[in-house]
Amino acid sequence: MRGTIRMICLTVTTMILAAFAVAPAAAVPSGTVSYRWMTCPAGTATTARLDTVASHIGAHDNRLWLSVGGEVFPCRPPQTLEAWGLALYYGDHAVGRAQPFQLDPGTGTDHGGTMLTGSTVQAVCILSDETTRLACAAVSWVDIAGTPSAVYEGSLPVDSPLVAMPAPTNMLVDGPGGPYCPKCP
Repeated sequence: MRGTIRMICLTVTTMILAAFAVAPAAAVPSGTVSYRWMTCPAGTATTARLDTVASHIGAHDNRLWLSVGGEVFPCRPPQTLEAWGLALYYGDHAVGRAQPFQLDPGTGTDHGGTMLTGSTVQAVCILSDETTRLACAAVSWVDIAGTPSAVYEGSLPVDSPLVAMPAPTNMLVDGPGGPYCPKCP
């Protein structure tokens, strides 16, 4: 009897261990999709121009948002889920957000993005990856009737000490079509 019970326990234990051995090390929820940085052919590069910075309080969430205007010039036609990035620099850390390419058919360029912010942001950059800055601008803040308002202080060199740190960027697609990306899967 003990031998039978021992054999059953050994069989069940082996089956459980075998099930875990074939399971993936890190389960990824089905449907999770990520953007990816665009890679450029040798001798080419994505470039950008940053012209404006403005802030507003979101009507849907009553939070502070920073918008940038300019252009991103991709090195080649982007593929589905390829993105550039928008990064905010706070002095002691930076944070990025993937911006899926949404090219203007007339110019073949992208025209800016929006990101949740705080009024301690000192600079904003357009990125081609977490450490490659394409265009940057200095930002200061003024108080207008109790609401922080961003002031575009002009272009900032991409190698400025103010932006000389990686901007960790969440590349997960946010929602069914990604942030502001109805054309993305």
